[in-house]
This record gives sequence, C-alpha cells and structure tokens, in this order.
Amino acid sequence: MKIKNLILDLGGVLYDLDYFKTQEAFLNLGLGENFSQLKQSTLFDDIEEGKVSSVSFVDQLIAMSGNSDITSKQIIDAWNAMLLGMPVHRFELLELLGKKYNLYLYSNTNEIHIKEVWKHYQEVHGVANLDDYFLKIYLSNEIKIRKPKAAGFNLIVQENNLVKEETLFIDDSPQHVEGAISSGIHAFWLDLKKEDLSSLLTRKGLLV
Repeated sequence: MKIKNLILDLGGVLYDLDYFKTQEAFLNLGLGENFSQLKQSTLFDDIEEGKVSSVSFVDQLIAMSGNSDITSKQIIDAWNAMLLGMPVHRFELLELLGKKYNLYLYSNTNEIHIKEVWKHYQEVHGVANLDDYFLKIYLSNEIKIRKPKAAGFNLIVQENNLVKEETLFIDDSPQHVEGAISSGIHAFWLDLKKEDLSSLLTRKGLLV
C-alpha cells in the first residue's frame, strides 16, 4: 500500500472530545437521551449537513426540553461541552505529516462547534484555523454531506484528482471508516481506547 494522500478526521483524531459531557449537559437541561456519538436524532444530522440554521437548532432543542426558561446560551454551552481542545504535539505531528503526504481534513461538524474550535485555536495556539496544515479542509455543514456517505469521500477524491489506491482516511468512528472503504479508498479505524494517531501511523509504517 503506497499512500500519498492522507485524509484525517478532526474530532477525536486531532481535537479531543468527550461526548458524555454534552450528554450530561443535555440531561441536566431536560433533553433526555437525544444525543449519542453513534446514533443521533435527525436534528443533529441536519445541523451537520447545514440543513438547519444554528438559531433553528437551538430553538428546536429548547422546545424539545419543554422548558421555555432555558436560554440559547445554555443550549450552546451544553452543545459545546464535548469540545476539550487540541494539544500542541498534534500540531507538530501535522507538520511532520505535511512533509510526507498530501493532507486533507474531513470533519462532521456544524456552525456552532466549528466556531468554538477556531476560537480555541486562536486563543490557545495563536492560529486562526488549520488552513496552513492542510491542502484543503472539508466540513460537513459546508459541503452538505456527512460521513459515512461515500459521496463525501468521492468529492474529495474528484476535486483534488486523487488516486483512490494512494489515499488513506483515518477516523475514530467505525461507521465512517466503513463509508470510506465503500468509496474505494483505504481507511483505518483509530481506536482511541488503545492508541492515538501518532502510534497508529507508526504501527502501520506510515510515520517513522
């Protein structure tokens, strides 16, 4: 397997997440079991594909809670609770990878989360975003396609004239890996309970 192009996920792979923090925050607001990493309600899918606005998303969650006293800020804070940040050593890893591979980013995200993520990069690391580390960044809410749909991977391949046999995708969600494989590119599942991106790449012989 000769890899020239590397497509990386953002949340989990590069940017640390804790989905349970958002689940707990939603429960505290009376939203019940409406959110989980593997099985989302339609509303969460819709905001990640840009089908609903941030305002509509927040308003619908307030309505779902049955508590009109809940504020938009409380909803947004709960939604962002999962976002933990990105350690410096991952920037250093991206610099190394960028010297060896054509790097692309593909993330299932939404307007609220990505705004908070870019804010973290600016305040903590002094960079506005990750544009300097990737040839191109693909966000689901902008391209209107969520992983694991094969169409998203095909879009990246076609827009950048990539050879599928030379392209590898890495994600911490098994269903997203399956979607990439179904599109014809290579894909590895990053099991965050066992290793991080650096150790996976080293184990696979892609990082020396």
